[in-house]
Amino acid sequence: MRVLLGGRADQLVGRREVRELVVRPDAQRRGLGQALLAAIVQDTPSWLLTATAITTATGFYQRLGWRHLVTGAGLMVYLSPPA
Repeated sequence: MRVLLGGRADQLVGRREVRELVVRPDAQRRGLGQALLAAIVQDTPSWLLTATAITTATGFYQRLGWRHLVTGAGLMVYLSPPA
């Protein structure tokens, strides 16, 4: 992870890590993912890691205002929007 982040690793210090968030395909597009993510983050500066191949996830995070930090080795790191 440090290799992927390089000098940007310090941007994750003090932030909450969102480890895993998945909504079944038949339950998507109903606001569940957004509600779950809001409940997890609770306006706390956070970060998450997702696979670049999961394009629905990357689009979802971007629509919610999460900022892309870095991409590498098939992974993307996002930072939560300012509270």
